[in-house]
Amino acid sequence: MKKVRKTVHKVGAPGRARANLPLLVRFWGTRGSIPSPGPETVRFGGNTACVELRVGGRIVILDAGTGIRKLGLRLLQEAAGKPIQAVILFTHTHWDHIQGLPFFVPFFRRGSEFYLCGQRGVMKLEHVMHGQMDAPFFPVSFAELPAKIIFHELDTSVFEANGVVITALPLNHPGGAYGFRISWRGKTMVFMTDNDALAEVVAPLARGRRTGKKKAAPELSAQDQSFIDFCQGADLLIHDCQFTLGEYVQRRSWGHSSIEAVMELAHRAAVKQVAFFHHDPEHDDEFIDQMVEIGRALALERNPRLQVFAAAEGMELQL
Repeated sequence: MKKVRKTVHKVGAPGRARANLPLLVRFWGTRGSIPSPGPETVRFGGNTACVELRVGGRIVILDAGTGIRKLGLRLLQEAAGKPIQAVILFTHTHWDHIQGLPFFVPFFRRGSEFYLCGQRGVMKLEHVMHGQMDAPFFPVSFAELPAKIIFHELDTSVFEANGVVITALPLNHPGGAYGFRISWRGKTMVFMTDNDALAEVVAPLARGRRTGKKKAAPELSAQDQSFIDFCQGADLLIHDCQFTLGEYVQRRSWGHSSIEAVMELAHRAAVKQVAFFHHDPEHDDEFIDQMVEIGRALALERNPRLQVFAAAEGMELQL
């Protein structure tokens, strides 16, 4: 039987990433829902979602919350007048994941080139990005930006962006969202924010807490199994962890995960490190510390080698 080869759609400029360079992760915005600056959030940060990846030297940006402003300044400094090229992947277009884009200064530098990739929701991706800069919301229209900006709506689960192969997976979030998996030189990073993971597995835990009786977890849904398969063996899982279990019970329809859900996913997928992400705007640094301690206690029960921490602005990891 003849094998059918799967077509991998290519996005961005031709060429390959450099195999001799590592996979580097930098956090520029870790907050969810709305920016939350102030002395009580200084350690983990108040800027909304933005993560920078350097994959073999190529720049891949995950989401464009307010954290992308400082990333843009860093990129300009590094470029020293030379053109910048990058791919920006959008998990979805809720406000906290796109609101920094008008302040991304490399867009205002002629000669630079950017590929914006994401799902098509109720509006085309291009229309969403143009709309937030239309009058009366912003003084400069998207059409006036000097950089070359190319939109690509994802229509396949596997695609190549600037020489980097990326896998996308639909998540459990109102209006839809994507998670992204990137592997490079034998290392794998998974980014899954705004995702209500393993909801049916966690529900018995919540009921048991209320009644004092433990109940067996139901069988995994096909969607939850897809989350586990997607994360399998990852060196780093960056996952939405906005709620404690008690908060989750009250806000289950919001499309975010509890500590217990994230840890269950991490255990079942046998990941090596898990970073709590998309911190709730009402959670200060001390509260997030407490959430991490709960996560680490859960890890000790099943896999003491699993590293658990909360993503913080300025944090840099090399895989």
